[in-house]
Amino acid sequence: KIMDTHDKIREIRAEYKEYLIKKHPDWSESTLSTHLSDAYFIWNNTVIPGFWKVFVSDESMNAAKESIRDFLKNDTKSDRYEERTTAYFNELKMMKEFFDSEHGGVANHPGDKGMQAIAERIFDVF
Repeated sequence: KIMDTHDKIREIRAEYKEYLIKKHPDWSESTLSTHLSDAYFIWNNTVIPGFWKVFVSDESMNAAKESIRDFLKNDTKSDRYEERTTAYFNELKMMKEFFDSEHGGVANHPGDKGMQAIAERIFDVF
C-alpha cells in the first residue's frame, strides 16, 4: 500500500514516540510532545533541504547545527538563538540514535541510492 509522505511522517513519529517512552518512562505527555515537536523543527520549518540526509554522519549533523543556528539568528531573529540551537540539536542527536538503533542508521548507505533505500525501508515512500 502506497502512503503519502505525511502519513509516513506520522507513522515514524509514532514509532519515535514509543522509542522515547521506552528510553524515558518518567517523561510526561507534555514533555514527550515537546521533544517530538522539537525533533521535527528543521522539517517543519524547512531549515535544511534533504532532512533525512542530516542523519548520515557527524559532519552532516554538525552542518545541520550550523544551519539551525543561522536560521534562528538571521531568519527568526531570536535573541536566544544559541540556547535554542543547542536544544534543537540535542533533539536531532536523539533522533539519530533512534534511526541508528532501530533502523540500522544511514551511515552505511551513502549517496542518493542509499538514501532512497533507507527511505524505502523506513518510510516506504518511493
